[in-house]
Amino acid sequence: MKFFYILTNTTFIILFGLIIYEKARLNEFNIYMILAMIVIMIMINIFLFVFIFIMDKLFNYLIKKYEERKMKNYSLFEWMGEHTWIDLYNKLSNIKEFNRKDIIGNFGKIKEEITNNFDSKEKLSALKIFLEIRVESPRLTTLTTVTNTMLLSVITTSLISYLNGILSLDTKATFYILTFVVVFSVLIFALSFFSKEIDKYKLLLKLVNECIENESFRNQQDILGNLVEDDII
Repeated sequence: MKFFYILTNTTFIILFGLIIYEKARLNEFNIYMILAMIVIMIMINIFLFVFIFIMDKLFNYLIKKYEERKMKNYSLFEWMGEHTWIDLYNKLSNIKEFNRKDIIGNFGKIKEEITNNFDSKEKLSALKIFLEIRVESPRLTTLTTVTNTMLLSVITTSLISYLNGILSLDTKATFYILTFVVVFSVLIFALSFFSKEIDKYKLLLKLVNECIENESFRNQQDILGNLVEDDII
């Protein structure tokens, strides 16, 4: 919703900027046009605020109803395809105080949360299985490819139409370049979002593997310690 709000405002700002440029070029620009645009932007933002608030409430209500309906027929087979029950994701999301530049320290915090929630090799191995399924699943990769293909086709069409519009002095050229800017922004956001989603689970899987190795090493040390104690006795 935040991205939608920013994108909408950016789109209208670019549109108004192009209108001002065109009117100034034709010597038709005046101060009342600026005032009208300011009023329109205020009204748009009020509408967006109300719209986002209503959509957020509606979305939460629909999710709640969906969860209630789903739980009536919930089974172990359904559980196999979900990962939302893993509290580790929420706990990592709630950690707000950390140094973004401290890679080793942040890895340590993540591994600490992993071992706090999965405190045995058996539990860590179970988490590893779920993460491997998530990482190996082609869903995010396929969705990324499809989204990028669709957006790139719109961008290409907009650029071609824009160039043709300039060559033929078509007034629709402004609309085509505006479409290009909006779709290009959406493409960048989509690429960033999907890449981050994939990278998060890959990183988490690697850290889980390290936790498993550390747990195995501790178990071996405990076994050796017990053998030494037995020999002493």
